[in-house]
Amino acid sequence: MGQQPGVSQGNPHPDTEMKQKRFLAAFRKMGITSKAAEAVGIDRNTVSGWRKNDLIFLEQMNEALQEHNDRLEGILFDLIDEMHAAKDYKANPTLLIFALNGAMPQKYKGTNQTTSDAKDVLSEFRKAMRDAKDAPPTAHKVENVKSAVQQAKDILDSKRGSFNDPDSA
Repeated sequence: MGQQPGVSQGNPHPDTEMKQKRFLAAFRKMGITSKAAEAVGIDRNTVSGWRKNDLIFLEQMNEALQEHNDRLEGILFDLIDEMHAAKDYKANPTLLIFALNGAMPQKYKGTNQTTSDAKDVLSEFRKAMRDAKDAPPTAHKVENVKSAVQQAKDILDSKRGSFNDPDSA
């Protein structure tokens, strides 16, 4: 697995290196490429070029982003500590929810483990409606009209077995 043509491992021109250092310092504070580039007077596309062509700069930028994220996380937990000290969780409960979602997503994110049963039922109904719409009109009497609930149950039963049969689930 070789290096891509035109990709360096650092050692830019001293002027470029100085611009990169200034950009990275701004990026650590702001966390937004375009704002940091503007703050130090370089074009955002210049930063994109550095990221594509300079592996050391890319690594430094990733480290700067991690530092920025750590700083934001520190602010988040400082605010949570202030709410805790004041016993005022109503001030911003979203902070607590957000922090818990990030720290323990398996417990607090509220992942929805639904099946595709509802989608299957709707798909079958749509198909039946298209078939009925395209079919020629008939003059025969409908003998066994089922409720929508019964039709849905029949569709699900055909896919998974009966709801009433504990061995078929």
